[in-house]
Amino acid sequence: MRLIEAHPNRRWLVVTLICIVALVTPIGGTMGIILEDSAMNGQTKDAVTCVLLSLALGTFIYITFFEILVPENAKHYNKFAQWFASVIGFAIIAGMMAFAT
Repeated sequence: MRLIEAHPNRRWLVVTLICIVALVTPIGGTMGIILEDSAMNGQTKDAVTCVLLSLALGTFIYITFFEILVPENAKHYNKFAQWFASVIGFAIIAGMMAFAT
């Protein structure tokens, strides 16, 4: 939504960027599958996996805190409700991860 607001007269740019973002996830997943099935030695595979996971996690954290939470916080809704929803969301994800492993 913010992309459309930033470029209201450049719809092709918006559509192109959305398509690129939509393709990155399957490409990253495919790279992960190829990496896990590769014949690399354990230490090299672990190092490459660590770097790729760090990039993915860093991107996730950046988007969460700078692209989602900051603009939502600026809307002046009920601050407690925003905080509570964030804590509940975190607890749900943490609980799912605890039971998944």
